[in-house]
Amino acid sequence: MSSKLSKPLLPAELIADVQRKPCMANYTSAVFEENLHNHRVGCCNWNAPSSPDSVAAFRGEVGVATGFTMEAGRTHLHLAATEGDVLAACELIRLGASVDALDSGGLTPLALAAGAISKVAAVIATLLAVEARAEAEMVLKRFIWVARVLIEQHADVDQKENGCSILEIACSVRSWELVKLLLKHKAKPSQKCHSYFHSRSDKDRFISIASSYASNPRPERVCPCWSGKTLAQCHGATAQPYPLPFLCVCGSKKKYQKCCYERSAWVTEKWAEDDQRLQQSFSSAPTVADYVTSDKFQAMQAVMEKLAKTNGLSLPTLCQSTVRAEARETSLGLLASLVPSGRIDPAYFYACKQVDFFPRPYARKHSKLLCEDMQLRWNAAVDKYILRGGDSRSRFEIERAAKIGRWNGALIQTCEGVGCTKVENVEGTVLRKCSRCKISVYCSQQCQRSAWPAHKAICLSDDQHEQMLPSQLVVKTIADAPFKDPAGVFSCL
Repeated sequence: MSSKLSKPLLPAELIADVQRKPCMANYTSAVFEENLHNHRVGCCNWNAPSSPDSVAAFRGEVGVATGFTMEAGRTHLHLAATEGDVLAACELIRLGASVDALDSGGLTPLALAAGAISKVAAVIATLLAVEARAEAEMVLKRFIWVARVLIEQHADVDQKENGCSILEIACSVRSWELVKLLLKHKAKPSQKCHSYFHSRSDKDRFISIASSYASNPRPERVCPCWSGKTLAQCHGATAQPYPLPFLCVCGSKKKYQKCCYERSAWVTEKWAEDDQRLQQSFSSAPTVADYVTSDKFQAMQAVMEKLAKTNGLSLPTLCQSTVRAEARETSLGLLASLVPSGRIDPAYFYACKQVDFFPRPYARKHSKLLCEDMQLRWNAAVDKYILRGGDSRSRFEIERAAKIGRWNGALIQTCEGVGCTKVENVEGTVLRKCSRCKISVYCSQQCQRSAWPAHKAICLSDDQHEQMLPSQLVVKTIADAPFKDPAGVFSCL
């Protein structure tokens, strides 16, 4: 695999296990090639993701299966099924590909895999040379393995290919492994299935297998993260940390460990039942369990309880399963109590209710793409507030009080020179950034020189950040209180 290509989004143990199998000898999976690399990169883009079910169209490319044109409407998972590519099938399902996606002819990936099984079995029947026959049987095992992957992901097992059900195809090629798996996953037997067995013992065996699974429910779906657990035991139960070696979902094309993870933007993923796929989201804490038991959370809980009591609000007991929702609801209640006094701007509070985060300046230590996404969503909420009407301030005044910039600090800033009150874009004021930190802003060299004695102590330091909105300063005061001076915070509130 070229060093320029990203690595498959699969557990290393799974890759090694698949590649060790004899049926994979001398076969190179598409997960190590450029086409799937490009598809992977496109899917791992938080702001503008490619669809995992996008059409795989290859016109005249050498080594690519025929029938993959825009008109055919086949996905990359159809391609993996057609080529017997186990690793590609696994990764595409992890990326969110639909196991029951239909091509323009109404065929699913499982139907195509079954068709390939039928064709390879027919070829094997004509081969006399032992070596050629053995090689073809290895190919057949690959296709059966792909079929198994799809079936265990709850693909529709009653689809048909060329007029035959998948179970009928499995019977026709005498693949007892596939027959048993299909019946276990509730494939419906037909009279035609029996006709493929010529001996009494084979007929009895089929009837026995069908009877043994007749009253059982379909086995639980295997988690598409390929942990080896069922979906109900894994991502279907709770959000899990996104694997560090994987491509970051922010669209940077870097490893998550070297990208958002280093910038304290933790990614978790959970099964989305409506979309039938793993869905990633960003979190301000690695996991709920770690956050609930942390000193920071416990201290914050104490502050919130005191603030709630001061403002006559009830504070629910926060537990691991509901911590984020409960903490957000309580935080919004506390902020609401500060709006009438002017400590929290009404436009800022409105935006807080519209989005799923509280913005804070990141000083270029966070994912640029994620920050820009948050800026876009937040400022759209502020625009919505302005359009509602009811606020006597001008648009500029509201935007100055509530809109955020790229790095989530104040969008409209003030010169940081000593005693200077010039505001960006007012009376032609243009603010320029410090050439070292690219964060602090000044209207002139004179103002920059006046601020240097104080600025040099924080320039490029970990404590430096962009200018904050007045409401952000209030929120920061609350958040920092447990570690500094709780009594002082309560008196100022």
